[in-house]
Amino acid sequence: FYGVDYWDQKEDDQYPGVEYPFVREAVHTMFHEFGHILHQNKKFTEDFQSVSKKHYTIRWTDFSDTEARVKGFTSNYSMLNHNEDFVEILAFYITMTPEQWNAHISTGVEAAEKGLVLNKDHDPNPVDPKEAEEGRQAILTKLAMVRDYLKATWNIDLDEIRDAALK
Repeated sequence: FYGVDYWDQKEDDQYPGVEYPFVREAVHTMFHEFGHILHQNKKFTEDFQSVSKKHYTIRWTDFSDTEARVKGFTSNYSMLNHNEDFVEILAFYITMTPEQWNAHISTGVEAAEKGLVLNKDHDPNPVDPKEAEEGRQAILTKLAMVRDYLKATWNIDLDEIRDAALK
């Protein structure tokens, strides 16, 4: 994995409070790619992509991660398509404590509470609190689908995997 010489760092700007940010990032990538192996062998429900279908875009790099969460995604990269959305939910969930996960998916709601404008090129208005909460709920809806898929298709308990990964 990239960055092994830096795994002993305590935290950085991207992951404040995280003891080993490069380890988390490497494990995130591992579970992201593993998620692709799973869904490429046994498809997940088509209902998954309908949750956020209107926001998938090849121009995902035009959006910040916080903007993505307002729209119902765990990262801007997950806006690319439903397959990336699926594996990003899996990877973020597994590599974060429950507290980190809840904070992560709530950044759009926090931006709305602060009256922030996320990207003046896309929307010069402050973040709509209703849209931000709908985005958070979309992530939770898709998480439930990921959880159900893993259990029903592979007999994998997502929380057991997270507990093991966090150790």
